[in-house]
Amino acid sequence: EIGNLRNVSYLSIMDNPSLCVLPQSITILKNLESVRSNNTFSVPSTIADTRDGVEIMSWLKQTIGKWDLEFNYKAHWVPDDNCSKCSKCNISFTVIKRRHHCRICGRIFDFKCCEESMQIPGIKNGPARVCTICFERINVSDLYNQQQQKVAKREKRQWGFQAGEEFLPVDEKRELLLRQIHEIGLLIDKEQNSIAALEKMLPLYVNDQAQVSATERIIHDGNKKIKKMSDIKQHLLSVIRDLSNENNNNNNNNN
Repeated sequence: EIGNLRNVSYLSIMDNPSLCVLPQSITILKNLESVRSNNTFSVPSTIADTRDGVEIMSWLKQTIGKWDLEFNYKAHWVPDDNCSKCSKCNISFTVIKRRHHCRICGRIFDFKCCEESMQIPGIKNGPARVCTICFERINVSDLYNQQQQKVAKREKRQWGFQAGEEFLPVDEKRELLLRQIHEIGLLIDKEQNSIAALEKMLPLYVNDQAQVSATERIIHDGNKKIKKMSDIKQHLLSVIRDLSNENNNNNNNNN
């Protein structure tokens, strides 16, 4: 509705009549300061100016990606004249040592510090060039979010006996619990492998305290999950022992 576009009139509604078909929820976003030019959208200055790849990518996914818009990634690029050295390794640019812009944070790097590629919402022609800083930070952030989703699923998983299963024969109950213990063991192994991989990456972030903090948070949360899963495993093992004792007592009584 045109009435909902009053706060973003600078998006040239009269010049672009098709703009009125955009979903209402995008046209009234409080932080939608991006300018619409030739049917492309740029990152709001309040977000672009942070040069934080994780924050910028989050906005792109929630806005550009959600509504399948086209991303004007050059709009927030740092001008070439404003940068004489690589933003990561500080090597000076020359005629041979060329500048390369990260398509996410917009900063300037040399080739080695900007040789990664990643699928970015709103860029249609395949994976785009990104700096190693954004690449690593976004991957760690995505890993953390994936782990959180897995944790939510695991927390909904009911361990032990479900309704009616307590009346199963002892042997069937034991097999049921052994399968669950095996499943928990696999989950613990996977979590431990993830933590080991992240611990090896920590030395790479020695000059990026934000990245170190994010990685340490994932490792801390991972260790908490392992402790919780180990406690559940021990509980199930104790239930199996009780079942065995109960079964032995019943056999002795029958004899």
